[in-house]
This record gives sequence, C-alpha cells and structure tokens, in this order.
Amino acid sequence: MSKKKDKEKKPLEFYLSLSYPITFYPEEVGGFTVEIPDLPGCLSQGETLEEAFEMIAEARELWLEVAYDYGDPIPMPSTELKYSGKTMLRMPKYLHERLAAAAKREETSLNQYIVSLLSERNALRTVERLQMQVDELQQKEDLAKLQQQSQREEAIAYSSAEGSSTYAESSTSA
Repeated sequence: MSKKKDKEKKPLEFYLSLSYPITFYPEEVGGFTVEIPDLPGCLSQGETLEEAFEMIAEARELWLEVAYDYGDPIPMPSTELKYSGKTMLRMPKYLHERLAAAAKREETSLNQYIVSLLSERNALRTVERLQMQVDELQQKEDLAKLQQQSQREEAIAYSSAEGSSTYAESSTSA
C-alpha cells in the first residue's frame, strides 16, 4: 500500500463504531434474512428478529475486519452521507412555464413549488410501496389460511374414511 493510503486509513475501531442501516426480510417458511446494503455481500439469517440482528452484527464485524485487513475500500454508511439541498435542474421551456404559472397561482416561489411537488410524489410512492407490501403479506396470510383449511379438511376426510372402513370391516366379519 502507498504511504498516502496509509495516512488516509482510519483505525479499524473507527469503522466498527459506524452505524450501518440494516434491512430485514421475512422468509415465507419463517425466520428472517437480514443484510447491510452498504456492505456488499454482508448477509445473514435468524429464526427471530433478535437472532437475525445478532447474526448480522457478527457478519458486519467480520466483513469490516476482512476488508480492513486486505486493504479493501470500506464504504461509509449511507446515513452518514451529507447533502447540500441544492441541485441543478434542466427542463423543457414549456414545463418551466407551466410550473412557474402554477407556483404563481399558489403564491409561492418556483423552487418551493417544485419542492412541494417532489415531496408529494415521494410520499405517494412510499405509500404505494407500503401498500404493495401489505397486499403481499395479506396474500401470503390468505394462502396460509387456505392451506391450513385444506389440511384440516383432508384430515377430517381421512379420519372419516378410516372410520367408515373400520365400520365396514367390523360389519362384514359379524
């Protein structure tokens, strides 16, 4: 490694102290898969949320130690990224005109109007994603209920058939 990189490299404890966002995914058969998206390939599993959290904490530590030992780049947590709040936006003239007119009707600046439109759209997408997740969970729950009902019906049918064959055998031998 170059001397410049050595000077820029922070101690391992620094990286271990960082808080990386964690994502939990419930599994159909039970348990959870858990990952740290900021650390590529850092995944684990657990039967409960607590176990999954403990497992990903260990996987995170090992991931960071190996990357550090091999001199691989260690990304900062996405929650640590700083944004200025400024962006340059180019748009067609006709859209600029429409947005400016709408901002004037709302008695606000063009910038504030665009920010409000973006915020509303972002919130709508979040709600849509959450609704899709709720619908998916509801479908899984409905499917599980149907499977349980089918299993109960099969058990009752099997029990009834078993009882009738026993009755038929006892009545023929009498």
